[in-house]
Amino acid sequence: MIQADLIVPPIVAGFLMLLFFGVKSFMMETSIDSRVTNGMQETANIVVDVLQEELKQISSIEEIDSSGSLVRFVNTKQDTVTIRKIERKIELITRRPLIEQPDTLTYDVSLEALGFVMESATFLRVMVSTASLPEQHARRNGSDEVSRGFAERRIYLRNLDLD
Repeated sequence: MIQADLIVPPIVAGFLMLLFFGVKSFMMETSIDSRVTNGMQETANIVVDVLQEELKQISSIEEIDSSGSLVRFVNTKQDTVTIRKIERKIELITRRPLIEQPDTLTYDVSLEALGFVMESATFLRVMVSTASLPEQHARRNGSDEVSRGFAERRIYLRNLDLD
């Protein structure tokens, strides 16, 4: 004869362990996803800050392409600067008047979209979107999650030559 009081406690203990480890696993997955999401937002904010520092030195704008993902301008030092999106990176190319070779800085910032819009004669709007890759996530149930970060800033171009 099988005694229920000998069988039930190990079964209950097993269920409790499964529940505990399942909750622990879920908490780890959501922690990883939260960290990735926060990282994407922080990256978008930092990109906008860096671009603001570059763009506030504009003395004249040469080009904003029709897609809005490239801007070319002359800064207060008479350098020609190009800022553009290349794949998931942002590229800053600076051409100095007396130096033949341009300086190129490339930042891998998980860039999804980059936009520049001239709102008025003295205001330039910068829009940045970053996105994670599915392999950066914990992948619950085989899903391909993507976290995004968005940042936007309206920049007053105080050095812009309006003539």
